[in-house]
Amino acid sequence: MWIRSQICIFEPLETTNSKAENIIKGWYKKNDLAGTAPFPMRLLAEQPWGKDLLKGSYWEGVIDLSDNEARRYFEKYLGIK
Repeated sequence: MWIRSQICIFEPLETTNSKAENIIKGWYKKNDLAGTAPFPMRLLAEQPWGKDLLKGSYWEGVIDLSDNEARRYFEKYLGIK
């Protein structure tokens, strides 16, 4: 799942916020210095605190179903395959 470089994480998860920020900033530093590529949300979702973070946050995403890895991940999540 992807989002653009903006994610708004609300206050109840302050400790998690800094962990999430570090993951997001680290990914962009490694992969896209301009910060314009979609961020793979699974990097947050797969964390032990990921579900709570994403349920307690505002974010927008796009799933690129032409991307085999993204599609397989989504299908696995839905229990399709």
